[in-house]
Amino acid sequence: MAKRKAEQDGKFGYDIRNFLSPGKTGDKKVVPKDLHSEGNLHDRFEVLQDTAPVLQDGAKSCSDGELASSEIGATQNNIPKGNGSKRKRKFKYHPEWEMTYQWLTYDATKKVMVCVWCKEAGKVNAFTNPGCPYMVKDDCRKHSDTKQHQAVRDARMTSAPRFQATITHLYRKEEETIQSAMKNVYYMAKKNHANSSFKDLNWLLIMQGCDTLQGLKVDAHTSYEHSDSIHDFQNSMKLVIDEQIISELDSAGYFAILIDEMSDVSMDKTMIIYLRYVLAGKIVVRFFEVIGLAGCNADDIYQALVSVLECKGVHVKNMFAAGTDGASVMVGKHAGVTTKLKTNINPYMISVHCIAHRLALASAQAAHKVKRIDKFEIRMNQIFNYFHYSTKHMSKIKTNLSGRG
Repeated sequence: MAKRKAEQDGKFGYDIRNFLSPGKTGDKKVVPKDLHSEGNLHDRFEVLQDTAPVLQDGAKSCSDGELASSEIGATQNNIPKGNGSKRKRKFKYHPEWEMTYQWLTYDATKKVMVCVWCKEAGKVNAFTNPGCPYMVKDDCRKHSDTKQHQAVRDARMTSAPRFQATITHLYRKEEETIQSAMKNVYYMAKKNHANSSFKDLNWLLIMQGCDTLQGLKVDAHTSYEHSDSIHDFQNSMKLVIDEQIISELDSAGYFAILIDEMSDVSMDKTMIIYLRYVLAGKIVVRFFEVIGLAGCNADDIYQALVSVLECKGVHVKNMFAAGTDGASVMVGKHAGVTTKLKTNINPYMISVHCIAHRLALASAQAAHKVKRIDKFEIRMNQIFNYFHYSTKHMSKIKTNLSGRG
């Protein structure tokens, strides 16, 4: 069988399987679809043997022993594909491609990619008439490298107003994207949210139609949503706020500081600084800085305070008052922080013991001298602990309160 098939192929100069037209009736043999699978070669050869006379009659109409190309193509299209045929891949248009290719735009109506530059120049290519239906970034690169597109690009470069308009549009688009991202970073800082939620917040806004955030992802490896980008956004906003505060201090002339020690969640010692001054007849209190402390003694606190003020351009000689918590390291008579400020900066500086700290100390010390108040405090703590550390007790009191309600 196989030898006879090979002889027929050599005689007519074509693969006789291409001449078969499955599904049609008449003098030709109808080849079942399952015969095209690899497991039915024996049955297929038998069908070819029976259809040999028909093939000989069809070959007479062809010159030099070859079938007409149109007929061969028609018969090939009629042969069904086997189970091993590959599925077509589905591609999606990514708006961030427009950051790389400024000429690129997407026609949502026709669902094609369009080259705005070539279209405006009246050129006819795969990206203009009607457009590229395949959403593949590599096709954009290939179009960008074509001589026709490069000629259009060079022509736009020589046209200064049009080129300037393109650059201005690109900068405006990037500026809107960065502003939207910085607004999100500012919101997260005000609400004390973690930086790790920045990407999820952007995704939520994009899903709700905020297209300006689409440009944050430049490509598969570059994104403005990285932690380094978030820190850059925060530092940029910090610089602007610091410049505003310094400008207000220059207008106010003199200022006071409010400082206090604290420990963060990692148990590192830090110091928070607030500035207080009068601007346009109104008292203004502004958060200024949180700095780390190498130590907890007066020398370390004094050096860190003066260093950060001078580094940001604050005239320390105009500092006339300092508010602290009243600890000995802050207001010590011989080696406290305020004492060093008076000695080295302004001898007329006023040291103020924070009124909130004084009230807390006074109320605590007065309560211990009155026995009934002391016992009342102990009893209230016992009642609180009785319910707070027992879900059973808390459930009972909620039930009793709801029954009375």
